[in-house]
Amino acid sequence: MNYPTNPSQVVLDANFGYIYRITNTLTGFVYIGMHQHVKGERWRDYLGSGFRIQDEQVFLGRDFFSKELVCWTKSRIDAEIKEATHITRLVQSDTPHYNISNFDGALYATTPEQIQAMTAFRLSHESWNFLTPQRYRLQSITSSDLPDADIFDVQLRIIEEAIALKTARQILKRSIAAG
Repeated sequence: MNYPTNPSQVVLDANFGYIYRITNTLTGFVYIGMHQHVKGERWRDYLGSGFRIQDEQVFLGRDFFSKELVCWTKSRIDAEIKEATHITRLVQSDTPHYNISNFDGALYATTPEQIQAMTAFRLSHESWNFLTPQRYRLQSITSSDLPDADIFDVQLRIIEEAIALKTARQILKRSIAAG
């Protein structure tokens, strides 16, 4: 993998995380993601969490991808907002991309097959205790340094995500029960 940006370990350890961009140098497809940095973790060791980008890296080999830093993040909410913003810009630019959805469930898939694949993947990999991550995120932003209006918007998105996940799981359970 090619690394046009190579931040120092001191800078990495001083931040909550970062938004990154991985580009397939053969096809031009791009993946935007966020990563919560673990102190001491090397920049090069984290290669993306999207299942589509991971599959491509295994299939083609990592030599055909480049990773670059987009921006630093100071908190989980800051990371989620910045990731959503950068993914939205990517989609609006008509650049081919691997991103299917962001943290609040906004879909960026370009075909029904991609939407179906991502939905199945998320349902098969998420905890059945659907409110745990949403509760944690709701609690963590109440003490954040965001303006009240921004906190309300983020809280609303998290609640909407929880409702959507619960609904999707109920539909899945019914379809399994129906056989």
